[in-house]
Amino acid sequence: MADLLNNLDSQLWNCEHAFSNLCPKQWAELTPTETPGVRFCDVCSENVTYCTTPEEFVQLGNAGKCVAIPNGYTTGSLKQMLLGRISVKKMKSNRDRQERTANWWRTVIEADPEFGKAALEEIAQLTKRQCLEPRGLSDEQRETLVQLKQAISTGPEALYRHLRLKPNGQPDNQQNIFRQLRSHFKLTYRECKELAQRVESTEAE
Repeated sequence: MADLLNNLDSQLWNCEHAFSNLCPKQWAELTPTETPGVRFCDVCSENVTYCTTPEEFVQLGNAGKCVAIPNGYTTGSLKQMLLGRISVKKMKSNRDRQERTANWWRTVIEADPEFGKAALEEIAQLTKRQCLEPRGLSDEQRETLVQLKQAISTGPEALYRHLRLKPNGQPDNQQNIFRQLRSHFKLTYRECKELAQRVESTEAE
């Protein structure tokens, strides 16, 4: 599963020689051909077509062709977590990129492609965690929401660490934290307790 999650950042899909049909190479590493939008992979000796839309990606992939997605739409941004003192401008840019990427993949998933099933199931879970931002938020509220979304997209431990302290710096009620963990990740109460113990044990070291 770890290999699959790492390969989700690949641009190249539907390669029968690669793990879960995802190739570790990137579009820029392929050899240009005389045909615009088509490059040659010297590893599997196949032409790869660059797809600019989700519809083209699904259509050509279903036809058995190796396909590449635009660089800006790899799933890495869905898992990215900004650290340190982040400006509102940078947070908005990151949020917009995540939403564009999530929408691109939602369109792909709705078309129910015949290839990359396991990878698309993982991506579907990532896109479900990208919630739309309510309107009329203050900069502070927007920052809080972005941080929450980043924690959710990173995983249960990141969300637990994020929720432990309220905005006023005081510890949150553990039951409230467990409720959100169970809602977002379908964890059992026992799994929530084990996660909490693991995080707190790590921090105590």
